[in-house]
Amino acid sequence: MAAPPPPPCLARLPPSFRVAHHLLHILQGVHPFVELDITDDRLEILGVLFSINLRIAALDLRIAAVECNYVSRQINKGINDPAALLVPLHAITTNLPIANFPRTSIDIALLDAEASLTSILVQLEQPLYGDEVAKRRRLIVHVGAINIVYN
Repeated sequence: MAAPPPPPCLARLPPSFRVAHHLLHILQGVHPFVELDITDDRLEILGVLFSINLRIAALDLRIAAVECNYVSRQINKGINDPAALLVPLHAITTNLPIANFPRTSIDIALLDAEASLTSILVQLEQPLYGDEVAKRRRLIVHVGAINIVYN
């Protein structure tokens, strides 16, 4: 059973909605054999597909941020000078550079524990348990500045 060509307005929709059109066509073929209310099912399928698209977009952002942070961490691992500029990390949920990110490893030591340090750890989705020293070490490791601080 070949799917009918999509209506002109459907051709401009994202591919996932065109897939929904084909799924609805298949459901219409099944309809005589199964007691389904196709109209309600169409809305439900489109709602599910929209929800899936939102989740995929959020995952794409997270993956891009994790990849960017991995590259930044690798670059920061090669820095040995405490006054050298660090490559800033990106927030996991937005993939935007973290505001007020410490410019150098010296700045990490000077971060205010309650405001800046906690804010950066939240944006990196790192745990917040432990005292100020534990949080600072967690940030140092996540930034990749371990050669600077511990050598």
